[in-house]
Amino acid sequence: MKVRLAVLLSAVVVVALMVVPAWTAPEAPEATNEWELTIDLKPLASIQVAVPGEKNPRMFWFLRYTVSNHTGEDQIFAPDVFLYTDTGQIVRAGKDVPPAVFNRIKSSFNDPLLKDQTAITGKLLQGEDNAKNGVAIFPTFDPKAGTVEIFFGGLSGYAEIIKLPVPVTVTEPDLKGNPREVEKTELLLTKTLRLTYRHPVDPAGKPREKELQLVRQDWVMR
Repeated sequence: MKVRLAVLLSAVVVVALMVVPAWTAPEAPEATNEWELTIDLKPLASIQVAVPGEKNPRMFWFLRYTVSNHTGEDQIFAPDVFLYTDTGQIVRAGKDVPPAVFNRIKSSFNDPLLKDQTAITGKLLQGEDNAKNGVAIFPTFDPKAGTVEIFFGGLSGYAEIIKLPVPVTVTEPDLKGNPREVEKTELLLTKTLRLTYRHPVDPAGKPREKELQLVRQDWVMR
């Protein structure tokens, strides 16, 4: 009886996941009535940084960008950025990134106005003169990954709530980026910018490029 019940519950969860479009990152509508910020992206690049207190330099990846507001009114910009690899790794921007990494990137590009993910969060005034330069920084990801996707949230005010046919337990990051299990009866999906990069690797699993070019950019609901 217990085995049958477990099988039944598993089937229900699978069906629930299949009918909820959030799990397949459905395409977002191109035009909505909600605000949408403008972003100018630089290539996804790597950098070796000698972290204080550590013997060997470490590799980090970073994405510089300029965000501006042409929506007609001031907006709150709170970037929420995650990196996914085709090997199943998930990395949140800023998590486990020492301050020395941001300082090194800032000095490398001689940009005194560059802000990290915490400093850039806040009110974004209208117009090009009020644009902000930011950077999302990630600890190095799986070197064997062939494709890397970045999901950049916080650029749009469009969102949808989807009711689940049955409650499901999912794993999601808390405010510090640590995984936790949460029971969901509905899902809030927001319009999110998805950036896809190729990551060429050699047979030994070492990356061949220090700078990755964008191969696809689209909006999804996530």
